[in-house]
Amino acid sequence: MTDIQEKHALMCACSERRLLPRNERVQARVSLEAEGWRITEVPDLCRMAATDPSSLTALTKAPTLLVAACHPRAVYWTLRYSGVERPVTDFLFRDLRPPTGIPATNPAAPSAPPDEGQSWPAWFPVIDYARCTGCRQCVNFCAFGVYAVKDRQVRVVQPRNCKDNCPACARICPTLAIIFPKVDQTPINGADVTEADLVRMRDLAAKADPSAPGNTLHSILAQRRNRPAEPPDEKGLPAS
Repeated sequence: MTDIQEKHALMCACSERRLLPRNERVQARVSLEAEGWRITEVPDLCRMAATDPSSLTALTKAPTLLVAACHPRAVYWTLRYSGVERPVTDFLFRDLRPPTGIPATNPAAPSAPPDEGQSWPAWFPVIDYARCTGCRQCVNFCAFGVYAVKDRQVRVVQPRNCKDNCPACARICPTLAIIFPKVDQTPINGADVTEADLVRMRDLAAKADPSAPGNTLHSILAQRRNRPAEPPDEKGLPAS
């Protein structure tokens, strides 16, 4: 039988957007404590991943780790973004997020002012590298320098540059590899990607006419593709 000290549950309060209802978190805590889990609750997993990754990594060392937060795919790739190098099979997940369409307590307002970086709402993307093909559309599309290519891989390098409440880059990703954990729309909030999602994305790409009036995202993307090439990264590879 696993020792109780080896069973660590990491719980997110989602203090930035209140996407995880308090009653769900309370019920989860009672259930986990009854099952013998040692629980650490953090105010906001996304903020911690971006601002204090070493502390977050230290919280994931337990042999048996359960993460109670939002959708598992979003949680796993947020942890990987912070530097947690463990396979997904090492984790147990408890999804505390309400089904799509059920509003959270108050998704527009934080429950309390953040302790660090108060002017930054901890809004940024993470990449699902199990889906990413390295096409670099996000790199070309983003006007804020959020993405760059390093070691032949697209990475989120400037999370604070991301425009709050804008998941546009995720909506043009052909493989739906970009996750914004705090949005409502599936699957870009980290919900599982279905075949219907992929068909919808392929249809969108097939119908897209960059010159058509009103086709804002694809028009912008086409314009950015025509701009001068970005300088190579540190490995000598072109960034786009």
